[in-house]
Amino acid sequence: MPSSLNTPPLAWGLALATVLLWSTVATAFKLGLRTLSPIELLSGAHGVAALTLLLGLAFTGRWRHLRAFSLADHRRALLLGLLNPWLYYLVLFEAYDRLPAQVAQALNYTWALTLTLLAIPVLGHRLRTLELAAMLLAWFGAAVIATGGSTEGLTVDDPLGVALALGSTVLWASYWLLAARSTTPPVETLTLAFTYALPFTLATALWSGARVPEDPVAWGAILWTGLAERHREPHFPRALSLPALA
Repeated sequence: MPSSLNTPPLAWGLALATVLLWSTVATAFKLGLRTLSPIELLSGAHGVAALTLLLGLAFTGRWRHLRAFSLADHRRALLLGLLNPWLYYLVLFEAYDRLPAQVAQALNYTWALTLTLLAIPVLGHRLRTLELAAMLLAWFGAAVIATGGSTEGLTVDDPLGVALALGSTVLWASYWLLAARSTTPPVETLTLAFTYALPFTLATALWSGARVPEDPVAWGAILWTGLAERHREPHFPRALSLPALA
């Protein structure tokens, strides 16, 4: 294993930037959801993300790579987009709307455990005893957070909110597993996925009676979510180190 002393400064900078993005999005979600419905936050952030991704391809000239995409590649991108951002964030934002940010985020971050379990039937991953013990300990910690620190009755104030937060982990893990099979360029595939799913998000917003926000704080949350949360998406890994995730 290479020494950390040999790690390029750019790699350290990107790693620290990732930590910054992951650690601030929960606050942005809650600030936005003070005045926005989950679908209003999603539709705004989804539009921002899709637009910036398309502009990125245009300015870098990488849009030419899309010519090599087959019909099957486009269908896979559509399926990825329907999983994430459309369905995944609808569920996740509803969970954040119901739960305190620290509870929703902690439960959502158990997606790595869900991914490890789903990888058993999907990828043939074998679960070792130590991994299973670590997962049970992690889930116990999540249960303590969900119950507000009570380990006696394991009762929660908002069971639906907890169910939505845990359900989001299944959607996210499914997205990862499908993305892991992708052989197309990652940024281009991500752009197509967000672009193809945008009409579904907007149609859902129109159907639910969503309105254009007027609050500057809401617009700030939309912009930060669209730029920060969306652009820290996994770039379609060719392989997953599942034991490490567990």
